[in-house]
Formats: sequence, C-alpha cells, structure tokens
Amino acid sequence: MVVITIIMLLARFRINMKEPAKIIPVDYPAAEILKSAVDDVCLDFDIIPSKSINIRNRKEEWKIKVPQDLPVVNFHLALKERINRIPAKIINATSDPVSGRVRVNVGYKDSAYFDVLLIPMDSVKRNRGRIALIIDDFGDRWDSFTRSFADLGIHLTVSVLPGRKKSSDVARGMNKLNCEVILHLPMEPISEKFPKDGLIIFDDMKRFDILNIIQRSLDDVPNAKGVNNHMGSKVTQNSRVMEIILRDLKKRGLYFVDSRTTAKTVAYQIARSINIPCTKRDIFIDYEKDGDTIRKQLWNLARKSEKRGFAIGIGHSRPLTLKILQQEVGKIQAKGYRFVFVSDVLH
Repeated sequence: MVVITIIMLLARFRINMKEPAKIIPVDYPAAEILKSAVDDVCLDFDIIPSKSINIRNRKEEWKIKVPQDLPVVNFHLALKERINRIPAKIINATSDPVSGRVRVNVGYKDSAYFDVLLIPMDSVKRNRGRIALIIDDFGDRWDSFTRSFADLGIHLTVSVLPGRKKSSDVARGMNKLNCEVILHLPMEPISEKFPKDGLIIFDDMKRFDILNIIQRSLDDVPNAKGVNNHMGSKVTQNSRVMEIILRDLKKRGLYFVDSRTTAKTVAYQIARSINIPCTKRDIFIDYEKDGDTIRKQLWNLARKSEKRGFAIGIGHSRPLTLKILQQEVGKIQAKGYRFVFVSDVLH
C-alpha cells in the first residue's frame, strides 16, 4: 500500500515547467518528490544523472555532467526554479572557481535531503536525441527469445496482441522485466478480410461492440499503459470509430500511438483534438526482413530523433530484428542517443 501511495504521489506531482506552482505538504514522501523534480530538470535538458552515496558524510549524491553547450548557471537556475515549485529549496550552493563545479544541497526548510554536484564537461555533449522503440506482435510465446528483448538493457516498449495463448504471460512478465507494456489492438485493414471473431474492431461496428472488444483486449493484456493499432488501415481512416476508441482510452487513463499503417489515418489528429496523451510512428525499422535494411532504418530513426529531439520507431518480435538490435543498440547509445519509453515523449 505504501509503494502504491508513493507511485500515485510521484505521478501527481511531476509538474511541467510551464505549469503554475503547486503546494505539496511536507508530510508526503518528501525525498522522493524532490528527486522526481530533479529528474524532471535533467529530462528537460536530456541529461542522465549518476547517483551514489558520498562516503564522507553518507549522504546521497547526484553527479550531473553538464555538457559544453549548456552553461552550468543555466542548469542551476532551472533546478532552483523547479524545486521551488514543490515547494522545496536549495539549502546551500558552493562553487569551485578552478574546476567550475557547483555543489547544491537540496531539501526542505533547513534539512538537506541530498546533494547535486554539477560538473562542467567540455568533452561531453548533450544527448543527441531520445528514441522510443516499440516492438509489436508479442503474445504467441513466453520464452527465452521473448525475454531477450528485455535483456537489451534499454527502456523498451512492448506491444502485446490480445487473444493469443501467451498474451497475459508476456504482459505480466515483460512488466516485471521493466519494459513498458501496451496493447496492440487489432483493427480492420483495407487489404485483407477477417471474420468478426470478437477480437478485431471493424469500421461498421456499433459503439457497444467496440467498447466490448477494448475491454476484453485489456483484460487479456494486464499492465498496459497505452494502445497502438495492429493493422487498422481501414479503421484509422474512420473518424466515428476512432473517436469512440480514443474517448474510451482517455477515460481509462491510457495513451495512444498511431502506428500509421495508412497515410490517410485520422487517429493522431483526433487524439490531439480530444487531449488524450498520444504520439505517432515515425519509422518502421523492419518493414523488410533484411538485416541491412533493419540496421539502416535504426540509424535513420536515431538521426530523426536528433533533428526533432525524439522519434518513434516500431519493429516486430522477430529473430532477425532482435539480432540487429543486439548488434546496434550499444553503438547507437555510444553516439549519445538515448532509448526511452513511449510515455516519456507523449504530446
């Protein structure tokens, strides 16, 4: 119960830099809320802090390497502004004129909860872009192959098909392995004909039938944080059906990713219009089952993330896709790109 309360509080108080200040009573899990605020500032500047215990005073210390294109003073001011909104404060700040390092004690009233050490790094540049990678079509198997995607060591979003023999096992298992789980909701395509088996949303369905399929699908994919469409080139062009789907997802607190299986899709536009957290696919990394193409598309995805700040890629749970990811993920990270969950880049 305590863990659930902390999670709810953290979700509630991750305040956007542009939102008005909110007052948080100090009797909440103060340290965790404060850490979340510091994390927010790091995320705004695409910086990953390292965390350790300072042996001298046994206090937790966050080392933040401030890249050459970001003045330390700018980060310091942004940090001060953000934590003042909790409200917390910078208890003390000291700087070394030789190294340019700044040590900041953050906390409440006169109690410092932990230290933030800002380290200017001429040799370090900011993360070049955030990559949100979705791997589709899980659900048929729960084995070492499936778990190998979680072993990539990145923030990965896995999309699970409902109604498969291992759908629930995969959703629960990948959630435990720290992947973000979403529902891969089947929708009617233009090119193929499928029977109405209660698992696929068709464009001529009534609202009641659509909502029933969504409920059954989510029951089969526990822990889902969001939804993306499986197929759906016909349904995602249909404003009536997509509005029914998206309004239901909004009520459930889920986000939506438009897989963009057709250029005529209206799904993302409708999602934006009704203010559901959403995004859309930029690149399919394995539209061709060829290793060189997958590798090329992965790097195209990285370059796209650098131009815009983030990019959404979709691949599939196939052995060749896994093999190329195992070969390339480390190289991409070494170039300064960062893999994040889809929930980190939503509009």
